[in-house]
Amino acid sequence: MIEQMRIAGPGLQDALGWLGQPVDDVHGVTIGTLADVWTDPGTGEPRWLLIRSRFGSHRWLIPLADAFGADGHVWVPYHRATVREAPEVRSEDLTPELGARLDSYYADARGDAAPPVSPRAPRPTPEPAHRLG
Repeated sequence: MIEQMRIAGPGLQDALGWLGQPVDDVHGVTIGTLADVWTDPGTGEPRWLLIRSRFGSHRWLIPLADAFGADGHVWVPYHRATVREAPEVRSEDLTPELGARLDSYYADARGDAAPPVSPRAPRPTPEPAHRLG
């Protein structure tokens, strides 16, 4: 049996280095700009990337574990429309209710029914349609 090696997602220092960079979707279309990194209120671990729309009127959270940064851009394995249809962030607090809604939303978007995975834990390999590169 061949085991697949899985790499943990980016850490806090990676994400902080991406602040201010454009965030692009799976096809390279810009969604917005990385405005902040939010932590899980229960664990204190970095968990979400706060994306601000081009004109700053809308804000969304994307799982940090799903992001990849290089060459002055951050890429996520979602379509721009998927991110823009995510529950919008309307305050500066990540409530347990919003966290649960986001977890469910992105699990559905990835096509997995598994519970959310910590950014430090191995992640399931995404389906081919969601792979970067």
